[in-house]
Amino acid sequence: MRPLTADSADHRQGLAERVRYPVGAFATVAVALYLTVWWSTRYLPRHSEYPIREPLSFRGAGLLEGWVRFDGGWYHSIVTDGYFHVPGEQSSIAFFPGYPTAVAAMSRLVGDVYLAGILVTLLCGLALAVVFYRWCVERSSVPVARTALLLLLVFPYAWYLYGAMYADALFVLCAVGAFALLGRDRPVLAGLVAAVATATRPVGIAMVVGLVAVLLEQRGAVRITWLDRLHLARTSPRPDSQAGSETDAPAGAPITAGDDSPLPGRSRRLLGVEFALGRLRPRDAGVLLSVGGLVGWMLYQWVAFGDPTLFVEVQSAPGWDQGQGPSTWFKEPWIERLGDLPTHLRGGDETWPALTYTLGVTFQAALVFGFLALVPVVMRRIGWGYGVYVVALVAIPVLGSKDWQGTGRYVLGAFPVFLALAWWLVDGGHRWIRNAWLAVSAAALVFLTSAYARGYYLA
Repeated sequence: MRPLTADSADHRQGLAERVRYPVGAFATVAVALYLTVWWSTRYLPRHSEYPIREPLSFRGAGLLEGWVRFDGGWYHSIVTDGYFHVPGEQSSIAFFPGYPTAVAAMSRLVGDVYLAGILVTLLCGLALAVVFYRWCVERSSVPVARTALLLLLVFPYAWYLYGAMYADALFVLCAVGAFALLGRDRPVLAGLVAAVATATRPVGIAMVVGLVAVLLEQRGAVRITWLDRLHLARTSPRPDSQAGSETDAPAGAPITAGDDSPLPGRSRRLLGVEFALGRLRPRDAGVLLSVGGLVGWMLYQWVAFGDPTLFVEVQSAPGWDQGQGPSTWFKEPWIERLGDLPTHLRGGDETWPALTYTLGVTFQAALVFGFLALVPVVMRRIGWGYGVYVVALVAIPVLGSKDWQGTGRYVLGAFPVFLALAWWLVDGGHRWIRNAWLAVSAAALVFLTSAYARGYYLA
């Protein structure tokens, strides 16, 4: 047996802290939200227009029933009956297979599909907290990493990470995991994990774009000179012992020659961008495995239904009305709702559902613009590759949503933004803003979780 040295003891202590803190933080928020869901479904009125007015019946429904809403019924149908497509109608083929596959596997253990869906989400959320916190610690100080984790865990739409029968927790876990593996120079494993993400959510294509961009930056194969000069994370000291010495670069930091000197090997410069693709290695192509989930899903649709892009077409079915085109891209339905807002404000109870819907999607629009506003900070502190990923991930649902609905949960995948915001709050000395931000965000999370449990369509 190898003797326990001071270094190994410190390593174990650091590793334990990186697990203990995120698990404790996640468990604390989870308990609060599970009590909120139980109390809301038991004592508060449900949405009058929600299709399911009676509680669902499944194992543990007395406590957990409020976590199964909206798309949860679709996933239950996929697990129990498989995929179907009816031309011109809403069909289960719109939902990617990653999450229902995981739910089907879990249901074999617990004997109930709804309970399995809740458990898959809960376990993915817990694992996400640990992986995301470790990713943050490797790039920042412990106080910044803790703030970033809390920002994620109490994000107003974070209930999708705790039990809601949706695919978002699995997707975000795979996204963070893939980038963490790439930062540790495991491009093949990163590509395989990202393939699960592209098989889970339509926005998974952003994973392919993001992994390639981060890899090119990490290898120094593409160097943007003016961004290198702004890249504070590469030159800032790391103040805590767990992050390493002050001269250590963050994990996954770009390999560059420093200053404006050319990269080693043959390179070309164009418009302030230096290309040295010779720095790439054959195994770096492993990140391209990330497209495998999407390709596999398209092949299935081609074989089963004769159309590899059927999942896009079905989005335009009546009731979803998410067809591609200028009306969706420029948010005409949302603009019309804003025009009706004064009428809704004066309309009393009769216009209350329309008013709350308009306010909800407008809040999600504000969050999207807030995330995009932080992209320069992401590029400066973490790297331009991560900035490319955030832009790609946000752009896909923005172009696909007719009125911003759903973007509140989609941006959970833009995880580098939480670290960028934490840097500004902690290193910028904005402690009171940090505390107020977390308190308001947590209150919004509890409020929206309660509304979701009672049948309000929020994202």
